[in-house]
Amino acid sequence: MRILLFVIYIFLSAICVSCPLKKIKFISEEFPPYNYMTSDGVIKGIAVDVLVAASRLVNCAIGRNSIEILPWARGYKNVLVNANTSLFSMSFSKERSKLFLWAGPFAKTKNVLIAKKDSGIIVDDENPLTRFMIGAIRNDISHQLALKAGAKPNNFSYGNKPENLAKMLYKGRIDAWAYNYITARWIFRKLQYSSDEFEIVYNLSENDNFFAFNKDSDKKAVELLQEGINMLKENKGKYGVSQLEEIVSNYL
Repeated sequence: MRILLFVIYIFLSAICVSCPLKKIKFISEEFPPYNYMTSDGVIKGIAVDVLVAASRLVNCAIGRNSIEILPWARGYKNVLVNANTSLFSMSFSKERSKLFLWAGPFAKTKNVLIAKKDSGIIVDDENPLTRFMIGAIRNDISHQLALKAGAKPNNFSYGNKPENLAKMLYKGRIDAWAYNYITARWIFRKLQYSSDEFEIVYNLSENDNFFAFNKDSDKKAVELLQEGINMLKENKGKYGVSQLEEIVSNYL
């Protein structure tokens, strides 16, 4: 039995050496269309498809069933403190740049403040962010950008899930919602809200999306995923565009 266990250990160790991505615990959140779980329990999205396709291209395949879905705040804390952990999709910012190792980019996100059209909300010098109650997910990029733009901590009402914040906005419990515009529209459709009832009242920033790794993670794993993403950008797909563009076009 000891010999068998030793052989299994050597075999698994060899896999990790030849395929360093297998060492990484991949964490994501409900952030459609970039990453989300379908009603039948399948993890899908732009970032998920990028991870699966890029890892296959470098002969170190990562399966969808190895990805864990957590609320953003828990996933963010996890990747900050645990080596060989990756969180996606994470928007790159100057403030975050030194906190993580990065592989990407693979997509762009437009981060905004959204309000109901009939609210009459205007954000300008006479109506700064400090006048409004803003819904946000703690440590989400839009939350961080709104703080940077002048909002104070007491201007925020937090939620763990974007659906909850969308409902709060719809019911008038918050004045505006700080979030990714494409994802917000996706969630409005899911909740059967008309997107025509909402509008962008403030542009926070446009950011690139990456896979973020804990700083003490195996750098070979980060480099390998980066190599796969680069190949997706360079390889032509069936319709004359890159394989990465094909993945994105499946969702947008």
